[in-house]
Amino acid sequence: MFVYKGLEPPHNDPVSVRNAKDFRNDTSVCDCVLICKNGVHIKAHRIFLIKQSDVWENALVRDTASETLPITHQLDFDPPVVNYMLDWVYTQQHTAEFTGVAGFAEPLRLAEKYNMKDFMMALAQPLMAPVTDGMTALQIIHTTPPPPPVQKKKKK
Repeated sequence: MFVYKGLEPPHNDPVSVRNAKDFRNDTSVCDCVLICKNGVHIKAHRIFLIKQSDVWENALVRDTASETLPITHQLDFDPPVVNYMLDWVYTQQHTAEFTGVAGFAEPLRLAEKYNMKDFMMALAQPLMAPVTDGMTALQIIHTTPPPPPVQKKKKK
């Protein structure tokens, strides 16, 4: 896997997290642009994405001799989902933007598509915590029977 020396994502160290947030907000040295499905461009630093998976590495690492920066990469996700993923990639912390089972669906789809195992695990953690009567949200989803089908009224 491609490695940049000396720059690691934070690991719950408040100073590192603050510095990573500052780095995320400083787009002056971004070397890639993620293009969302609605055409919105979001700047990022490849190192943070490359460290997440081989899929990102294959998408963003080019032959440096012929490389022109920034590298662009087309995504089929909306800007809030991409920004949520980037916030997590930089800080290893969730933001409040996506919550609950339904809220994590698109970030989970992005994590799965890009083989971001750590991000998938981080997204799954809240779903594994006890919600009620010792059951997790995932258990509730799988044990709750679906509602009965709605019957259409027959025309006379």
